[in-house]
Amino acid sequence: HTSTYVPPIIFTRLQQAEKTVTPEEGGILTTHIDDTNLLTLPHDKNGFSIQFAALDMKYPGNISYSYKLEGFENNWNNIGNQRTATYTNLPKGHYTLKVRSTNSDGIWVENTRTLDINILPSFWETPWAYSLYVLFILLVIFTATYILFTIFRLKHKVSVEQEISDIKLRFFTNISHELRTPLTLIISPLEGMMKETHDGRKLDQLKLMHRNALRLLNLVNQLLDFRKAENKGFKLNPKEYNIGTIVHSVYKYFTTLAKQRGIKLEVEVPEEELLASVDKEALTKILSNLFANALKYARTYVYLHLSVDEKNEVFTISMSN
Repeated sequence: HTSTYVPPIIFTRLQQAEKTVTPEEGGILTTHIDDTNLLTLPHDKNGFSIQFAALDMKYPGNISYSYKLEGFENNWNNIGNQRTATYTNLPKGHYTLKVRSTNSDGIWVENTRTLDINILPSFWETPWAYSLYVLFILLVIFTATYILFTIFRLKHKVSVEQEISDIKLRFFTNISHELRTPLTLIISPLEGMMKETHDGRKLDQLKLMHRNALRLLNLVNQLLDFRKAENKGFKLNPKEYNIGTIVHSVYKYFTTLAKQRGIKLEVEVPEEELLASVDKEALTKILSNLFANALKYARTYVYLHLSVDEKNEVFTISMSN
């Protein structure tokens, strides 16, 4: 008659990297594998082999086995009379190893043996690590928000300062426009009085007043030209002029000032006519600035030299003090 014996299954050995794991304090096993209810493995030792056996001594060679790891696979693995279950590179998680067998007459019986297995996560997969990820993301968001807010604040500050600067510049521009008319009305009578006056002392005083009025008008014009240049409305109007004539006309404005300060003022220009395409008003302002600065810091002399490079078709104005 067919045997109805139900042989119990025991776990006989645990192996990792083809080495038998023995019970030791603080190790993977603290008791024999057959007495272990929960096998806990670290993430870097997530592979193992477990050997097992059904205790039926009648015809042990006729016993067949099958196993499966719940949580990792759904189907049973039929391995005949082999008695080893092997798994490698298991992901983190909780699993249940189930092993069953036949008796010595080859009859499948209800003798399933189970073993709970827990694969620990690596540090980067732990709740602490996820908390760090969240904190890092929040830190990045906070930093980006702070940087964007700072940039926006600085842009707003620059915009406000630019607006204030524009308001000031518009104010000075409007004042400059208002000053040009009275200055022009002052200069014209002065020039008439200078022509009619024969008193040397009064003539010198009138020339001083005329020179400073022209200086003030020149400063007003510079401010207006700066405003035009800033608004991209300043345009040069080059025409052909004798450069030596322009130099001498500016030079005459500063001779009296140089004499009063005891400074020797000299200019050296070619005797022949030097024609060049320039903006007369712009060149006059440049020369006026050069003379004014040179006289301001000079001790004994101011010297201007006009030279010509015919090969490169350029002229050079140099000044020393």
